[in-house]
Amino acid sequence: MLPVGVYPYGVNASVLPGATTTTSMQLWASGEGMNITAVQTGGQGVFSLNTTSCNLAPGESCNVAVTFTPPSFGAFTATVAVTGPNGTQNVLLRGVSSHGYHLVGADGGIFSYGDAPSRAPWAAGR
Repeated sequence: MLPVGVYPYGVNASVLPGATTTTSMQLWASGEGMNITAVQTGGQGVFSLNTTSCNLAPGESCNVAVTFTPPSFGAFTATVAVTGPNGTQNVLLRGVSSHGYHLVGADGGIFSYGDAPSRAPWAAGR
Protein backbone atom coordinates (compact mmCIF):
# COMPACT_ATOMS: atom_id res chain seq x y z
CA MET A 1 0.00 0.00 0.00
CA LEU A 2 1.17 3.48 -0.84
CA PRO A 3 0.87 6.50 1.46
CA VAL A 4 -1.53 9.38 1.03
CA GLY A 5 0.33 12.31 -0.52
CA VAL A 6 0.12 15.49 1.57
CA TYR A 7 1.41 18.93 0.51
CA PRO A 8 2.40 21.05 2.26
CA TYR A 9 3.16 18.84 5.21
CA GLY A 10 2.12 21.47 7.72
CA VAL A 11 0.16 24.70 7.37
CA ASN A 12 1.27 28.11 8.65
CA ALA A 13 -1.03 31.14 8.79
CA SER A 14 -0.81 34.67 10.16
CA VAL A 15 -3.47 37.40 10.55
CA LEU A 16 -4.69 40.08 12.95
CA PRO A 17 -7.14 39.02 15.67
CA GLY A 18 -10.68 38.69 14.32
CA ALA A 19 -9.48 38.49 10.69
CA THR A 20 -9.63 35.31 8.62
CA THR A 21 -7.18 33.70 6.24
CA THR A 22 -7.57 30.48 4.27
CA THR A 23 -4.85 28.27 2.88
CA SER A 24 -5.02 24.69 1.66
CA MET A 25 -3.47 21.27 1.85
CA GLN A 26 -3.45 19.06 -1.22
CA LEU A 27 -4.11 15.35 -0.64
CA TRP A 28 -3.55 12.83 -3.43
CA ALA A 29 -3.81 9.14 -4.14
CA SER A 30 -0.27 8.04 -4.86
CA GLY A 31 -0.76 5.12 -7.22
CA GLU A 32 -3.97 3.48 -5.99
CA GLY A 33 -7.56 4.52 -5.28
CA MET A 34 -8.07 5.80 -1.77
CA ASN A 35 -10.75 6.93 0.62
CA ILE A 36 -9.06 9.65 2.66
CA THR A 37 -10.31 11.36 5.81
CA ALA A 38 -8.99 14.54 7.44
CA VAL A 39 -9.96 15.10 11.08
CA GLN A 40 -8.79 18.14 13.03
CA THR A 41 -8.08 18.06 16.76
CA GLY A 42 -7.05 20.90 19.06
CA GLY A 43 -6.73 24.49 17.98
CA GLN A 44 -9.12 26.15 20.46
CA GLY A 45 -11.71 26.57 17.68
CA VAL A 46 -9.55 28.90 15.56
CA PHE A 47 -9.00 26.43 12.68
CA SER A 48 -11.64 24.83 10.47
CA LEU A 49 -11.58 22.49 7.46
CA ASN A 50 -13.92 22.79 4.47
CA THR A 51 -14.01 19.04 3.87
CA THR A 52 -13.21 15.97 5.91
CA SER A 53 -13.10 13.26 3.26
CA CYS A 54 -12.06 12.58 -0.33
CA ASN A 55 -12.67 9.47 -2.44
CA LEU A 56 -9.85 9.49 -5.00
CA ALA A 57 -8.97 7.42 -8.03
CA PRO A 58 -5.26 6.74 -8.63
CA GLY A 59 -3.45 9.98 -9.41
CA GLU A 60 -6.37 12.23 -8.37
CA SER A 61 -6.09 14.89 -5.69
CA CYS A 62 -8.34 17.05 -3.55
CA ASN A 63 -7.75 20.28 -1.69
CA VAL A 64 -8.69 20.72 1.94
CA ALA A 65 -9.10 24.41 2.76
CA VAL A 66 -7.84 25.34 6.23
CA THR A 67 -9.33 28.54 7.66
CA PHE A 68 -7.65 30.37 10.54
CA THR A 69 -9.71 32.92 12.53
CA PRO A 70 -7.97 33.88 15.79
CA PRO A 71 -9.99 35.74 18.43
CA SER A 72 -6.94 37.32 20.08
CA PHE A 73 -3.19 37.82 19.73
CA GLY A 74 -1.07 34.71 20.21
CA ALA A 75 0.15 31.47 18.70
CA PHE A 76 -2.24 28.60 18.03
CA THR A 77 -1.72 24.99 16.95
CA ALA A 78 -3.87 22.06 15.93
CA THR A 79 -3.37 18.70 14.26
CA VAL A 80 -5.07 17.19 11.23
CA ALA A 81 -5.07 13.39 11.17
CA VAL A 82 -4.98 12.39 7.47
CA THR A 83 -6.03 8.76 7.20
CA GLY A 84 -5.86 6.50 4.16
CA PRO A 85 -5.49 2.77 3.52
CA ASN A 86 -1.93 2.79 4.92
CA GLY A 87 -2.69 4.44 8.25
CA THR A 88 -2.64 7.94 9.68
CA GLN A 89 -0.31 10.88 9.17
CA ASN A 90 -0.53 13.81 11.60
CA VAL A 91 -0.17 17.22 9.98
CA LEU A 92 0.55 20.26 12.16
CA LEU A 93 -1.43 23.49 11.75
CA ARG A 94 0.20 26.64 13.12
CA GLY A 95 -1.33 30.09 13.31
CA VAL A 96 0.00 33.37 14.65
CA SER A 97 -2.15 36.40 15.37
CA SER A 98 -0.01 39.52 15.58
CA HIS A 99 0.48 42.98 14.13
CA GLY A 100 2.58 41.25 11.50
CA TYR A 101 6.08 41.51 12.88
CA HIS A 102 8.41 39.00 14.53
CA LEU A 103 6.78 35.97 12.94
CA VAL A 104 8.56 32.64 13.12
CA GLY A 105 8.74 30.67 9.87
CA ALA A 106 8.31 26.93 9.51
CA ASP A 107 12.10 26.62 9.19
CA GLY A 108 12.63 28.48 12.49
CA GLY A 109 13.63 31.77 10.84
CA ILE A 110 12.21 35.01 12.19
CA PHE A 111 10.76 37.46 9.67
CA SER A 112 9.36 40.99 9.98
CA TYR A 113 6.22 41.97 8.07
CA GLY A 114 3.59 44.69 8.20
CA ASP A 115 3.37 48.06 9.94
CA ALA A 116 4.16 48.84 13.54
CA PRO A 117 1.10 49.64 15.65
CA SER A 118 0.37 53.38 15.55
CA ARG A 119 0.59 53.72 19.36
CA ALA A 120 4.22 52.55 19.39
CA PRO A 121 6.72 55.33 20.22
CA TRP A 122 8.73 54.77 17.02
CA ALA A 123 5.55 55.09 14.91
CA ALA A 124 4.76 58.67 16.01
CA GLY A 125 3.70 60.91 13.18
CA ARG A 126 2.42 58.13 10.96
